[in-house]
Amino acid sequence: MISDAAANEERPFEKIEHWRFYWDWIWSVGPILGCAILCEQVGFYFYPIAIYVIGNRFFRLATLGHEGLHHLISRNVKWNTFLARYLCHFPTISSHSRYKAIHLLHHRYLGEAADPDRYVYEEYPEPFSRWLKRIAIDLATGRIFYEFLEYYTELPERIRVRLGGKPRLLPLVKSDFWEYTIFWIIAFSTITYFDAWRPMLLYYFGPAYLHMPLIQLANGMQHGAFKGRTESRSQADPYWIVDFFIPLDLNMHFEHHQNPRVPHYHLRQYGDDLRRRGLLPDHNRSTLLDSLKIIFNRKSE
Repeated sequence: MISDAAANEERPFEKIEHWRFYWDWIWSVGPILGCAILCEQVGFYFYPIAIYVIGNRFFRLATLGHEGLHHLISRNVKWNTFLARYLCHFPTISSHSRYKAIHLLHHRYLGEAADPDRYVYEEYPEPFSRWLKRIAIDLATGRIFYEFLEYYTELPERIRVRLGGKPRLLPLVKSDFWEYTIFWIIAFSTITYFDAWRPMLLYYFGPAYLHMPLIQLANGMQHGAFKGRTESRSQADPYWIVDFFIPLDLNMHFEHHQNPRVPHYHLRQYGDDLRRRGLLPDHNRSTLLDSLKIIFNRKSE
């Protein structure tokens, strides 16, 4: 983390622009609706493209909620939590409180046994063929969705405790389990009442499920295949390219771990400032292509 001596230099990058959340939210949700309209009104042959775009926007919406975990949506704590929980995390099948508790542990214990993200990035480096086989099995068996629920919600843990098991995570954050449950009861009831399961499966749940391997892959690119102690790696490609793989500047991951108080829209400038001060090592900064080469290392066969 940053030293106290550098705090004054970093404060300008910590400024929150409150209007950005609403802009980012529109650009997360709008393309999902646009893809559905395009496929239904123009031609279903656009659907393969829609699958990727919708999945990416699902990832983007969840990442926007990640800003709320660090109180970067609004200085008003209650409003910040409300927007992150109800407009970002609940719609992306995530419990805000669970994700926050998990994510705080990730920042504190990066690379250690207690890091809850370790199960994702410790697989790397591995050959692309092995990764493809593993992901195909995870998708076919539903394992990837179970791991998603285990990480982002309390459902598996509550079922495990109900059956006599022990909880695996200390309650670091006040639970929103019942708010989450009520939200999805209302959502499922509304979908059923309006007979909207077909469009919801085609234009939301399905693409989101198929995108989960890429969400895990992004985590691997950011933390996987380091020699020695696990660190963070940034992908410094142009924004218009990288946003369609790792959205909302989450690719500037070294910078994010250096100072989680910097909103996503200041991370690039913050990274440039770190480089100017000699605080961003070359091995912590890469490109999308080079990051993929690092984690899909053939020598690991």
